[in-house]
Amino acid sequence: MAQKTIKKKCLYCKKQITVNLSEHNRGLGKFCSKKCSAVHNNENRVKTTLSCIVCGCEFKSKSNHAKYCSNECRRNVSRKRLKDRRRKGKDRYHRAEKVRRRFGELACFVCGWEESSCDVHHVIPKRDGGSDDLSNLTILCPNHHRLADRGDLRTTKTLADI
Repeated sequence: MAQKTIKKKCLYCKKQITVNLSEHNRGLGKFCSKKCSAVHNNENRVKTTLSCIVCGCEFKSKSNHAKYCSNECRRNVSRKRLKDRRRKGKDRYHRAEKVRRRFGELACFVCGWEESSCDVHHVIPKRDGGSDDLSNLTILCPNHHRLADRGDLRTTKTLADI
């Protein structure tokens, strides 16, 4: 049995569309595509007044779950999270930068390689209870670092010895 259809215009783009009568009776079949529906609904959204979680100023948004009044406030939160992660020791790349600032560019403690920057290596890995103390850090070239990580190389010289 063929369904009854009617012709009507899309509410957004005004194209002629064919809609099942049952959909029309339920209040559906107003748009020719999901895109037209989304654009129409977003244009007709009411702006609500919200408060920024960073600076506390009020701002208007069509999204009722917006948290920030500007990209600057969003970036400030990202920077704060990154600093907190570093303070807790969860971000590992800043350690090498601190060592470079304090000691300068150091050569590999095993072979003396200094073609490029060497890696800071934990003698006792942090996952095994090692710390970021100078007595637990050594400087290795990429090749010796790989060997040390596999357990094929034991190092005795640390940054505390400098």
